[in-house]
Amino acid sequence: MRGVVIEAVDFGGLLASSHRTFLGVCTPHHNRLCQGASVEAMEKVTALIRSGRVDVSAGPGARLACDEERGLFRVDGPVTGAARYADVLVDARVHGFDAERDVMPLYPNLLRRGIVRKWANPGLNEPDFIPGGLDLTPQFHPVRADDRVESPITFLGPPSEGVMYHQIGALRPNKDHHVIRDILCWIHAFMPRENSSPARGAAARGAAARGAAARGVNGAAARGRSDDEGTRKEPLMSTTIDYTAYEYGGIDVPERLKEIRAAHERLRAAVAEITEEGAREAVHLPGWTRGHVLIHLADLSRAFARQARYAAQGRTIEVFDGGRPTRNRRIEELHDRPIEWLREQLDEGLTALEESWDALGPDGWERPCAYRNSPLFATQLAWWRESELHTVDLAVGRSSKEWSTALSSHVVSFLTVRLPEGLVLTAKDTGEEWSTAAEGVAPVAVRGSLVSLAAWICGRPHPAVPVVDGDPAAALPELNAWP
Repeated sequence: MRGVVIEAVDFGGLLASSHRTFLGVCTPHHNRLCQGASVEAMEKVTALIRSGRVDVSAGPGARLACDEERGLFRVDGPVTGAARYADVLVDARVHGFDAERDVMPLYPNLLRRGIVRKWANPGLNEPDFIPGGLDLTPQFHPVRADDRVESPITFLGPPSEGVMYHQIGALRPNKDHHVIRDILCWIHAFMPRENSSPARGAAARGAAARGAAARGVNGAAARGRSDDEGTRKEPLMSTTIDYTAYEYGGIDVPERLKEIRAAHERLRAAVAEITEEGAREAVHLPGWTRGHVLIHLADLSRAFARQARYAAQGRTIEVFDGGRPTRNRRIEELHDRPIEWLREQLDEGLTALEESWDALGPDGWERPCAYRNSPLFATQLAWWRESELHTVDLAVGRSSKEWSTALSSHVVSFLTVRLPEGLVLTAKDTGEEWSTAAEGVAPVAVRGSLVSLAAWICGRPHPAVPVVDGDPAAALPELNAWP
């Protein structure tokens, strides 16, 4: 549920009054239920109570007063009737962040000089809601008082609360967690990466690519005020996207688009061969038929075409009207429609996507869009993966062994989050390497061709299976969930 909440709340997703209620009422209850003190900490508190060193006899709803005659604080228990006295009062609460009221001079001075400003959730026929955190881009750069982005500075943690629902206390290891993606995105902004050989740090770059795609590929912002049509007007902001970065396949945009156009033609040709009966046949994806795959591709291509059209106008709009539930419902409701109708839907979607991408200017891929609060470039990468992987799912001629080196390298880099700890993946034909092994610990070695590694990590069939520690009979490690 946290991921759903993040998508709903971040960057003014709630109305001002709803946001105020969410942070003031819902979040405290959520934190107590989901992020309360650990068992170890509460065992220590229990031991202190039993030993008489901690007194909780005032009970729930305790009230504090000053006893001037005794010169002490008095704690009254309205439920228990107990009264206890203390000579020292410790305020142990962690107060919410407010840049303007911070006791240290850093944030008030930054505000006074206009280098940062507080974020406001604009009210529609109601007052704005100003939680206290800074106005930040998805890459954690502050927005100045004059609307410019102060790109040399990044913030993470309490200053980001408000515009984002950061929740660092909810962080879980070995999970595709939004806080991990936030931190990776922040690292990119704070410490830009250098192009290096493919074998160096590929796992980190692969995970970082996921973080970048999740909240912006290395630099664009997604912010602005809502208009009457439920879209957002977005200022164009410069980015530092390296389109040829290793984790993006090491090829430039024109070459990647050429591969995507070729995938479209293969899709059109493949779908033309699918019969009515063939559309109802199951594919290897659990619970899906070819019809499920076709309507999913048709809807997603139209959705990404809409992202491009709105981005070109300086606006953003949600990927699917009604979000992922609508997307899932349409797949279930429409997958068994006649094959001719499914063909038409897919062709219309592919054509719309091609036309919308052809209309983009030279800076088009850097424009903000609503897909994971990212530059539009993230949709190009996502569609590259989706179109190629799902063509294989259709099982009508195209197989994973025909994937390009660039796509295969990108797929592995994108999905390194699926690898359990202690692994080293090595592509024996290209020398590329991805590692999740801790330093000084002997790793489990998984070797195979680059394409076979890509097929394995994304769950697609391939005639050659990677080998574990040189033993063809050894079982491959179990992968983590798909991100």
